Parts: sequence; structure tokens; C-alpha cells
Amino acid sequence: MALTILFSFVIAFYLVRHFLKPLKALHEGATAVERGELDFQLNTKGSDELAQLTLAFNQLVQALKKQKSDREQWLSDISHELRTPITVLRSEIEAIQDGIRKPEPQYISSLHQQVLTLGKLVNDLYELSLSDSGVKFEFTEVTNISSIVANVVNQNEIRLKEKKLAITLSALAGEDPIIKGDQNALTQLFLNLMENCIRYTDKPGAIAISVSQNADFLSVIFQDSYPSVPNDSLPKLFDRLYRVDKSRSRASGGSGLGLSICKNIVLAHGGTIIASHSELGGLKIEISFPKSKV
Repeated sequence: MALTILFSFVIAFYLVRHFLKPLKALHEGATAVERGELDFQLNTKGSDELAQLTLAFNQLVQALKKQKSDREQWLSDISHELRTPITVLRSEIEAIQDGIRKPEPQYISSLHQQVLTLGKLVNDLYELSLSDSGVKFEFTEVTNISSIVANVVNQNEIRLKEKKLAITLSALAGEDPIIKGDQNALTQLFLNLMENCIRYTDKPGAIAISVSQNADFLSVIFQDSYPSVPNDSLPKLFDRLYRVDKSRSRASGGSGLGLSICKNIVLAHGGTIIASHSELGGLKIEISFPKSKV
């Protein structure tokens, strides 16, 4: 009996050491991450529950490291985007103050344009933060997607004529299927897509919008004519502040946030958004929303 008890204690001692060692390592890792050491990784051995826990910890640290890097890049990009119009405003105002320029209408107009650009960027940042949080959406049964798209086209009729852009709209024959959505957010989505088409399509050009459906999804497609987008840029179009041609985007007043806002809205509605090359020679954005199960 004494030998059995002694043997049991020895086995228990090694088992406790076996289980406590990875737990102690996890504690050290958690302390290191708390200090901001996001390069910390634990050695993973075996395939038991403790090894899986260690692997999950390592993946969590890597995710935190990526989020930190993305946040720093995001702040850097925002600072850069805000700095550009502010620098132009400052230089032009100082030129007027120093008497180098007179406050003539063309200079006032230039200052006004920079203010509009700055306001557009700040507003897009605000809209993006709202769509990130999801607090903005109030979901109801939406049955008029074709009408929303048609209204967006009508609102931009004058701009389309001014830029000599021919537009075609192919809507569904009959009633639209029901989807769960926020009507205001969907209107903003289509307005952003229309804005993207108008800003980045050379005149004279063409825009084609279609609404279609299959058994499970309602699809809305926006296509435009030249210029197109390079293949390597297609997956990046929905990244925040990404621009295919930065100088051209700034000249047209684009903030680089419109498609990011679109992506957030579509994902919040359980849909998908894909960018590809258009048959018209430009960009094609295809959105699919799941139909409401009645």
C-alpha cells in the first residue's frame, strides 16, 4: 500500500508538472501581450486540448498584431489625406494675407473647392465609422430595390448629361422580391456606386445598371465604360483610402472611402460585393442580397 501511494504521488507530480507548464507559459504570454509585446509566441507541442489552446493563443496574438498594424496604417493614411487639402488651404490663405494674391473670385473659388474636398473626406470618415458600428441600420422588409435605383439615377440626371454619360437601367419585370434591409442605407449604397461611376468614367461614356434575381438572391450590377482598373487593383478597391490613380482621384474630389462604405453596407445586409472588369470597358460592381424567406 505504501508503494502504491508513493507511486501515485510520483505520477501525480509529473502530471501536475505536465499540465502546469503550458498554463504557466500561457500566463507569461498573456502578461507579455498586456505589456504590448505582440511578437510573443508560444511553442506548440502535441495535439491535445492544451496544445489547441496554445495554438489559439498564438493566433489571437497574431490577429492583435495585424489589427495594431492596420490601425497605425489607417491613422497614417487619414493624416496624409487630411494634410493635403489643409496644406493647400493654408498656402493660399497665407498668399492672400501676404499680399501675393488678391482675394479675387478665382482664388476664393479654389479655397471653396478645397473646403468641399475636406468636408467630403470628413463626412465619408463619419459615414464609415457609422457603418462599421452597425448602429445606423434599421432593418425592415424592402420591396422596392428597382425604385430606389431608379430614384438614384433620376437624382443624377443633370450630372450625367453634363459629363455626356449615357445610362441604361434594366429593372425587373413585375414586383421586386423582398429583402431584409435598411432603406436609407441601401439608398446611400447606390448613390455611392453611382458617384463612383460618374467620377471615374471618361466622357463621353456609358453606364449600365441592372437589377436581376435568381432563386435565392437579388442582384444589382453597376457597370461603366473606360477607363478600366488594373487586375492587381481589383481586390483592393474596397480597402479604405485605396485609389487606383491618386492624383486623378484627388482631382475629381474622391476620398477613397466610398467603396469601403459600400462594402460595409452590403456585408451588414448579409450580401456580397465583387469588383471585376466591365464589358463596357470600365469597372463592374456586382452586389447580391439574400432574399427574405417568407
